[in-house]
Amino acid sequence: MRMNICSCLLALVLGCNVTAEIIHQIVEEEQQVSLRCSHSVEGKVTWSREINGNTVDIFIVDGEREQRFNDPHKRYGSLADKSLHISRVAVSDSGKYLCNNEAAVELTVIPSGTTTVSIAEKSSVTLTCPDGGSHVPTWTREIDGKQQQIRPHVSAVHKYLNIPDVQPGDSGLYYCDGKPAAYLNVIKGDQSERDDDEGSTSPPAANTASPYLWQMPVRVVIVILSLILMISITVTIWRRAQQIQKQHTAETENHL
Repeated sequence: MRMNICSCLLALVLGCNVTAEIIHQIVEEEQQVSLRCSHSVEGKVTWSREINGNTVDIFIVDGEREQRFNDPHKRYGSLADKSLHISRVAVSDSGKYLCNNEAAVELTVIPSGTTTVSIAEKSSVTLTCPDGGSHVPTWTREIDGKQQQIRPHVSAVHKYLNIPDVQPGDSGLYYCDGKPAAYLNVIKGDQSERDDDEGSTSPPAANTASPYLWQMPVRVVIVILSLILMISITVTIWRRAQQIQKQHTAETENHL
């Protein structure tokens, strides 16, 4: 029984790595980016990505050996921690990337010069149509290369798109009359930041770093709590066994 309990607790501890939250990274096209696995890896590592609903291998690193797939310009590379390094990223590189078949990074590549708007969820935001749009422009939203519908309560007035009570699902690249207007990044928390400079498109560093950083403390806490629980159960079982042994000994002595 003790062995079964320990096995279950061990499975729980190991399972926390599998369910690690995926990292979201935003980068401007023609830049370079490094994608990390959701947890440390050793040995052979296979990077793949989801394309049209299918998982396709793109890069394999095994020691000093590297294998590329559909990469004629050799844009893929690897770092010491087995991260996937992509140079000269393109908008078509947007999507979900997997490390050893585990979801690791959701990458979004935005066109050069696109304004990035980072705002806390449940806030209200207004996006402006770039110069050259029609008097009554058509607004659309793109996520992972696919056009997504804009929520019904979003209102468009002249060249402005107002989104009240923004939710994480509202994140994405918004187009006005087919031209990139802004990339909306809805973040959790009380702080928000809007970059009004058309030439600066780098998102806040916390957007790509914090999801990876907080995972380690959470895992440590889970491991500690699991160990405490395992020790508590073991001590309880041991004490119960001692009591049964003492009771059995006393009954034997009385019988004699």
